Amino acid sequence: MTPTKLFPTARTLVIAVCGMLWAPSVAFAQTDNWKVDLAPLYFWAATNNGNLAINSTANIPVYMDFSDAASKLAGAFSFHGEARRGRWGVIGDVNFIRLSTDVSFTTPIISAPVAGSLEFDQTIFNGKVTFAVKPGTPLFIVGGIRTVTLSPTATFTGPVGGQLANIDVSTTEVEGVVGFVYRPRLGNKWVLLTQADIGGGSAFTWSAMGGIEFEIKRWIGVAVAYAALDVDTGSVPTSGINPVNELQYHVTQYGPAFSLTFHWGGK
Repeated sequence: MTPTKLFPTARTLVIAVCGMLWAPSVAFAQTDNWKVDLAPLYFWAATNNGNLAINSTANIPVYMDFSDAASKLAGAFSFHGEARRGRWGVIGDVNFIRLSTDVSFTTPIISAPVAGSLEFDQTIFNGKVTFAVKPGTPLFIVGGIRTVTLSPTATFTGPVGGQLANIDVSTTEVEGVVGFVYRPRLGNKWVLLTQADIGGGSAFTWSAMGGIEFEIKRWIGVAVAYAALDVDTGSVPTSGINPVNELQYHVTQYGPAFSLTFHWGGK
């Protein structure tokens, strides 16, 4: 049995993931009072495009068919918040998803059928500080950390009912990131949403987002954007002793995002 058979090899789209890492909020207008934005309701329809390697095996294509998302999404939680006062501010968010699906394949050489179940957990956390380039500007410099935790678990049963070698691995990558946020007003109710960052540590990472928000009322807004996140833990080793329970990957997530954001203070 080879882990490269865990996923189909055709090219496709991943599920719609509950959780947008860059939930947009109102323009970053400077204020002497606290300004708080919370986005508990947001949705990122993301495509996954990349590769996964378990125990230094050959790269495994990573994806899940979009049409199967509802049945394979076993759990999700996401939350985004921002607070600002004067030229300083903080941004934080957390995004958790759990995918669960049945898998089946035929082993090479002996062509024996194997069935199993797969659970895939992903947790992403962002914590950043913002600082206005100059008083009153909508352009902010951003710095902080991003952590990405992936935990695939797979259980298999052989053709005669016997238990086969299972996979239970987990990795957490921690990266320092720097970037910018630019959110100028386009009118009384419209705000342009742009931001990007890049960083490194235990993995190389970058993210970017562009969109627009419409303020229904002073205290609530809806937004549509296009967001992307890339995480690369490095190349898969091609020689030496294979490690046990080691996970390496290079995955890019990208797609449209939608949010409902609540605003307090700052006036």
